[in-house]
Amino acid sequence: MIRYLVFDVDDTLLDFRMSLYRAEKAVADRLGLQITEEYYLTDNKLIMTAWQESGLSGTSDPEARESWHLNYRLCILRYIECLAEHLGTDLDQNELTRLFLRSIGEMHHTMEKETLEVYIGLSAQYKNVLATNTVVEVRERLRPFEPYTYRVFLSDELHAVKPDRKFFDSIVRELACDPSECLMIGNSVTDDMMGAKNAGFYTCWYKRGKENVSCPDADYQIDSITELPMLLESAAFLP
Repeated sequence: MIRYLVFDVDDTLLDFRMSLYRAEKAVADRLGLQITEEYYLTDNKLIMTAWQESGLSGTSDPEARESWHLNYRLCILRYIECLAEHLGTDLDQNELTRLFLRSIGEMHHTMEKETLEVYIGLSAQYKNVLATNTVVEVRERLRPFEPYTYRVFLSDELHAVKPDRKFFDSIVRELACDPSECLMIGNSVTDDMMGAKNAGFYTCWYKRGKENVSCPDADYQIDSITELPMLLESAAFLP
């Protein structure tokens, strides 16, 4: 029997692209700049360059995972450095880094308009759990979900990053449950599905927007969060 619904956050419950946009706009506003299409395209390139240089896309590499949280913070600082170079001016890099992270935390834009409603509804029957790769500085973005959440697991606090087995084992240990009582719902084929499957969880892939991608580690898949209650009520989940 599934007792715990373990939700990924970024691009499963919350739209991380919108969070980045809010943070970019906050920095631009602080600098007195307008976000034109040209500015936005250039700014995104700076962020992606900093992300790649910081090794944040390498969660499948155990060595990269060891320093992932430090690199997350350094990535934002590196982005501000790149922005200063692009603008040809000195910036208060530490202050703007804090502003950027705080702005990510203040954005609660859900992936679908029904996301929070579905999450609240499921909390009446299941214990909802949030499990995300992120740093503590942006935890505020979870606020709309927390009243309906049994436990929150941040990789920064667990000192482990999905898909590391330690991340999922920590969840099982803290919940004092069997892995088979947990259903992992997430968008990442590697971080969520493969990681959870290797730890003994059931897995549900949030496939939204991935038409040409397969996920062999997913026991189930949904294209919309609205399909999740129907899936849980189906014969597959009856005792």
